[in-house]
Parts: sequence; structure tokens; C-alpha cells
Amino acid sequence: MATPVIQSSNNYAWTANTSPVITKPTGLAVGDLMLALIFSVDSVGSPVDEPTTPTNWTRFSNAFYDGASDTIRAYVFWKIADSGDTSATNFTFVCDTTSSTNAGWLGRITGHNATAPLTSLYYTNGSTGTNPTITGANVSTVVNDALLFMSFCGFVALGSETTSNYTINGTNPTWTELLDISSSTGINELACIASAPESAVRIVTQIECDTSGTISENVGQFFVIPATTSTSTNLDLISLSQVPYDLTNTGTANVTLDVISLTATPRDITGSQADPKWSNPDKNTTTWVNPDKSV
Repeated sequence: MATPVIQSSNNYAWTANTSPVITKPTGLAVGDLMLALIFSVDSVGSPVDEPTTPTNWTRFSNAFYDGASDTIRAYVFWKIADSGDTSATNFTFVCDTTSSTNAGWLGRITGHNATAPLTSLYYTNGSTGTNPTITGANVSTVVNDALLFMSFCGFVALGSETTSNYTINGTNPTWTELLDISSSTGINELACIASAPESAVRIVTQIECDTSGTISENVGQFFVIPATTSTSTNLDLISLSQVPYDLTNTGTANVTLDVISLTATPRDITGSQADPKWSNPDKNTTTWVNPDKSV
């Protein structure tokens, strides 16, 4: 198996009271996995509605934080691309547009498991400070050569903070940052996404990153995209050539003979033997004579 690959992606920056409209990733083909992470936070200290699942898409995650006056929603949607998707120009993810600030990311992925492209979801509220961390996950990466995802979304002090040092417990794989956007459009919001290949199955219990400034309320999530699996077996073709027997040449035959056991039965001779008086006095002839005619 080979690790799934993010072939291309586009994002939608934080915008107030507008649903994210994300341009189709370059090279989208039928059978590709389309993965969307949509972030929606309140902009005036009041709850926001959850994003709407697009037609024919599957909602995988509805991570959220509901505080006394603040709301954070970080949703994951996926779809296997069909001909209608490849001919589209962009994709709209309907969010609350009355008191929200919204952002999103859309990626095109290949090498995924077509039957169950996402698994091992965990999300919870992250710690505050400059090192948001979620713990208690205890989820398996399921298969070798999986593609790991993590994301954080929350409120920051300035609206210009950045994110770095994505980490999970144990030996940390190499993370690639896919999205790192903050703004002061609403109540100073930040969202980040990172992915990493993992060659061997492992248990993930802790997910974290660093922010350049203080992050307060936030929600973090983790999930896995398994590699494609195959149940078919490839057989090498063995070519056999038949050589005709040349009947015009004399060859050597190797013959294996079975041993036949023969039992000889003595013959019972009851007749008289030839009389010894028969003789052949003339050795030059083959005529035998019997001078004694009485026998």
C-alpha cells in the first residue's frame, strides 16, 4: 500500500456572514476523494447554527465548542467525486450568515480507501494558552501507510496569530501545514489544518500545536484517511512452449522395464529315452542307424 496523497487544494479565508464558496481543486477526477473542513465561529458573542451538509456529501465530524457566549464549529465533509463534480467550478458550504465568521479548506486526495475513506475521529475542547492540546483520544491509525489529519479552531488575542509545531504522542511524523489563517473579522479567530503520513499502525492519545499568541476557547480534532486496499492477486504468467517430436531423427529411448516374476514348473517326462544303441557311425552324414533291429 501507499499513503494517500493530497494532490491539490483551495481554501476560503475568514469572511463575515457569508457561506464559504471554494474553488474546485486542480485536476479533480472521477473517483478522487474530496475532503472539506469548514469552520464557523460567532462574530457577536452569540451562538451560530451548524453548517449544512451539501447534497450527496457525507458529514464525518461535527466538532464544536459551545460556551456561555461563544460558539465554534469545525465540521468535516467528504465525497467521492463523480462526473458532476469534475465539471463544476466551485463548491458551496452553507453556514450561518447572520452572526458568524466562516472559513474553509477543500482538498483533492488519491490513494484512499474508496469504501471507508475516513476513520478514527476524535475531537474535544483544547487547552488555552499558546499550546492548544487535546488529550484522551486513544484512537488507532488502523492501517499501515495512513494519512493523518489534525485541526484546531478557536479565538485568539489579536487575530494575526500563526500556528506551528504540530505534534502527536510518541514518535512524531512529519507534518505538512495545509491551512493557517487568522483574522480580526469577527472576534479574532484562527483555524489551522495539518497532515502527516504514518507508515505503521499506532495509537494516538494526544494532539497539539503551538500558536504565536494566546488562544482561548478552541476545539481540536484528529482523524485518519486509510490507504486503499486490494483483494485481488496478481499472478505472473508462465509461458510454456511445446517442442514437436522430430520423427525423422533417431533418438535414444530410456525404457523402464517392470520385472516380471516367472515361476518355472518342472516338466514331468514319463516317456522312454532314445535307445543308446542308436548311433551315427558315419560322422559325415546325418543318418542315424540302428544295427540291432530288435530294438
